Amino acid sequence: MNYSHIVSMGFAKVDNAVQNQHHSHNENVITLLTKGSIVMDCGEEITLVPGMVIVIPAGVPHKTLKGEAVEYVWLSFCSGCLDLETSPVMLNIFNLVQTGAVPVWKLGSKGQKFYLSLIKNLQQEIAQDSNITPDIIRSYLTLLLHQVSRGSRLEFSKNIRSEIVTNALAFIQQQRLNNISLRDVASKVNKSEGYLANLVKKSTGFTVGDWIRKSRLTEACKHLLHTQKSIEEIAFQTGWNDTTHFIRQFKKEFNITPAKWRKSNLSKVIT
Repeated sequence: MNYSHIVSMGFAKVDNAVQNQHHSHNENVITLLTKGSIVMDCGEEITLVPGMVIVIPAGVPHKTLKGEAVEYVWLSFCSGCLDLETSPVMLNIFNLVQTGAVPVWKLGSKGQKFYLSLIKNLQQEIAQDSNITPDIIRSYLTLLLHQVSRGSRLEFSKNIRSEIVTNALAFIQQQRLNNISLRDVASKVNKSEGYLANLVKKSTGFTVGDWIRKSRLTEACKHLLHTQKSIEEIAFQTGWNDTTHFIRQFKKEFNITPAKWRKSNLSKVIT
């Protein structure tokens, strides 16, 4: 069985990481840096050094700025495929990041070794055991996420998101299935639209509209994978009144239509 969409992992080396475009993805991603250094923009500029783990929730925009002699271990997984939405404890670190926490944890030497051993063992299990079950994969992920959460969560002295921005992002996450706008978010945090728009853009590097759109598209991907709903139903349920506009936005983000994306990924879901 192909598990690549459900859970993927790997070890990578990059001699010279160059700046890329802002992007987001449909899976939750954890990356442990083992050598070198890399600078990323996750709404604020963050420099990663060996032992640091960066946590990127599905739908959260980010980009690489630069890096030298980088070696890292990455892990991505689809929470919907593994039915993790009903286990908020497992996804706690991702929820923290979605509501404004700095997405970096620091692991000690023992923590790094244990984390790497879990990654290698999970990789071997998937490669060698055709009877591996979702429960086994969830068990490994539980241990991996727990190991990250035991590390030291980093805070930065500059560009820390204000309580206003944190509350705005939390509201977007909570209301992502509704047809919300900048006006609704501004009203929730008791600020003018102009003030909030400038504050969010300055603090995170993305507009309120960007956050709403990417959050909706990530949710749409979950519906495409885990339901038999029509494209029209999914568009309506994730905040679009116009199906054509939804399809355009989806294709702009993923370079493929929702129907083709669904067809290409359905065969990879664990049944």
